[in-house]
Amino acid sequence: KMLYALYLDPANKQLLADLYLPANPILSASTRHTLAAAARASILRQTRAAVVDPAQLLRDARDALRALSDLLGHGGGGGEWFFGAAGPGTLDAEVFAYTHLLLDEGALAWGSNELGREVAAFGNLVEHQRRLFG
Repeated sequence: KMLYALYLDPANKQLLADLYLPANPILSASTRHTLAAAARASILRQTRAAVVDPAQLLRDARDALRALSDLLGHGGGGGEWFFGAAGPGTLDAEVFAYTHLLLDEGALAWGSNELGREVAAFGNLVEHQRRLFG
């Protein structure tokens, strides 16, 4: 869903431009097209679908977030770090890399942040992001 949100969702057109596109309008259009095609191809390869379905991507993202939440300890006594570690590890850093960009309103100027709203529904993932940032 992150690929779709950044590279294909029209609501995030300005964010994509701010992050990746050159100021030259000719180069910008070409780069935008190349990035969108690469994102679309990657999504289709990963989902093995014929077309990109944003609603299905969101459902899949919700399932993945639920699995991460469960792995962190959601409903099972809780934990501060993945795998019950005494401190943050590689998976904690990888999850934070996504959750921070989605949850921190000042990190990126999302035009549409459906995925951030999905992350926010999992309190232990929100607290995990805060622990690592704070």
